[in-house]
Amino acid sequence: FPRILTAADKSFKGLFSGVRYLGPVRASAERFYRHQDLEIGEVDHKGENLPMVINSLDARMKKNLSKWISDNFGFELELETSGLHYELKIKEEHDAKFHNISDMGFGYSQILPVIVSIWLETVGAVPRRHLGFTDANSRTLVIEQPELHLHPALQYRFGLAIAKVVSLATNFGFRIVIETHSSQMIEAIGESIRRGVIEDSDISIALFEKNKNDCTEITMSGFDDEGYLMNWPAGFLSA
Repeated sequence: FPRILTAADKSFKGLFSGVRYLGPVRASAERFYRHQDLEIGEVDHKGENLPMVINSLDARMKKNLSKWISDNFGFELELETSGLHYELKIKEEHDAKFHNISDMGFGYSQILPVIVSIWLETVGAVPRRHLGFTDANSRTLVIEQPELHLHPALQYRFGLAIAKVVSLATNFGFRIVIETHSSQMIEAIGESIRRGVIEDSDISIALFEKNKNDCTEITMSGFDDEGYLMNWPAGFLSA
């Protein structure tokens, strides 16, 4: 019995020590960020250290990050430094120049910490191991309502990007847990299954509903091999 408890303790410790959490309301955009001596190994749950994390990357990784964001989300990211101050800039598709993130709408400041966290944990994970950062094995990224303040088109693109990340992340045991109310994200994941980007077995859905006794019941759902939702409560995503 003591050996069973020891094994269980080791298993739970390994699982939960690898959990990263990003909250639903992240730090607002600022026109200029002052250098602070903050943790740069990962983006914190509010995204307050995002400029410092990006600044810690070398030129090649910054370029790779911007290209990955452009390929998956349709905009480019640039960090401009001036002394001890940083400026985050965004360039959208069909735009000729970069603009300060504070002039680009609240949605970008809310989604950027999520996007950069996903990139660091997956695409950027291998080169960052050589810098002494934690290995991505047995890692779980928990994201609460990433769709907040995003227009529907960007919500859909985020869902497509998540599917691409999952197709890569399953190779080294990385998991993503998302709490969402976005029908666009769910539809994008279903479309990714139809296209063969991911398998229906890569995704599971847990539905939380209040019953008549004011208790929460959990029902499992998912997608079939053609990307259609199964066991979905009628009216849940209705307008």
